[in-house]
Amino acid sequence: MLTRRFFAGALVALAAGPAGARAGPDRRTPEQIFLEDNRYVPLWRKHASLRDYAAREAAATNQFMALLGAEQAMTHYPVAPEPELEGWRAVDALDAIAEAARDRRIVIINEAHHISGHRSFVAALLRRLRPLGFDRYACETFSPEGEVQAQDWRPGQPLHPLLGYYTNDPVFAEAVREAGELGYRLSAYEATTAQSVLPRTASGLDRIAEREEAQAVNFIDRILKPYPDTRIVVHCGYSHAGEARLGKSDWFAARLKQKTGLDPLTIEQSQSWSAPQGSLDPPFTRAVRRRFRIERPVVVERDGACLISPPFQGAMDMAVFHPAWAPVEGRPGWLAHDPARRRLAVDLPARAGAYTLLQAVPQRDPDPAVPADQYPLARGARSGVLWLRPGRYRLRLETPDGYTPLAEVSVD
Repeated sequence: MLTRRFFAGALVALAAGPAGARAGPDRRTPEQIFLEDNRYVPLWRKHASLRDYAAREAAATNQFMALLGAEQAMTHYPVAPEPELEGWRAVDALDAIAEAARDRRIVIINEAHHISGHRSFVAALLRRLRPLGFDRYACETFSPEGEVQAQDWRPGQPLHPLLGYYTNDPVFAEAVREAGELGYRLSAYEATTAQSVLPRTASGLDRIAEREEAQAVNFIDRILKPYPDTRIVVHCGYSHAGEARLGKSDWFAARLKQKTGLDPLTIEQSQSWSAPQGSLDPPFTRAVRRRFRIERPVVVERDGACLISPPFQGAMDMAVFHPAWAPVEGRPGWLAHDPARRRLAVDLPARAGAYTLLQAVPQRDPDPAVPADQYPLARGARSGVLWLRPGRYRLRLETPDGYTPLAEVSVD
């Protein structure tokens, strides 16, 4: 599991002291530099330098590229035939979820870890559900161990890179910041090191069972029991949101339902995102887009039932199908369609070199800081466009040589 193992190694490295305390050449790995200094470029260069094409397309690389603001095409969709859509209708996804969530205590929504746009939709969902009394935001990615704990974070405080691996995606980080501003409290429920005791020879199914059981137990002990009146939005990956058996495994949501008797509202979006290249969409998603000409996230329903993307049929309550928004000024189209964000054009003092990131960091967050938006500039670029929520920011470039400050700006 990427987050737990990645963070375990990083926390060991942090015990050696801050980067500034080291004498001589910097012998840290790109992963250590990423989590200790929150510099993205060294790890970006490592992924880009992989000689094997399959390695460059592996999950870890795709997930990291999403943190940079460069979503990659999905290549692991299940093969499924086009659905029969006669009699079905597409309705606004936020409207449908809000209506279904009125009598639920728990809403669980998943993501594909290499699609930042899923995190943008979760932010929109948090806005919509807060007036209904939802007041806690629990994320699979929040680290359950170490000095940086989700439950200790308060709105206005810096968002530390060690809060969680995927929260180093600026889109995810902004979802967390906005959740705090809306009045949500953060909670972690991931399995701890002490709960991961299986030997290396254990089967994959046994490892899934160990982790999912620990997550369900932690969720009950850390959230449901101490806060009996709280209503929770849970943000996880892929199959963890399945409330019925998937394949040969009972995942987190299924175990939580079995243990508590609570029926969570479960929402799938990991298999229904339109790829950056529309031709790569699976037949199932492509048929929905073609039939309904989607211009906003939708749920497809008929007679009280929702169309669910394979392979989650029977294990989820609904699936969100997203538009194939065209890029806007070199950035993903969903950023431009987010009503919470504003466009900011940035002129550069010189042409961008290789491996250059344009970043906007919240003014109140000291380094190491997670940007509020960033993306890789094309070599030779003289300008770039950022999409930011209202606030004060410091703009900078990150290159292989470090940071180059640009300006301080206020976005209204």
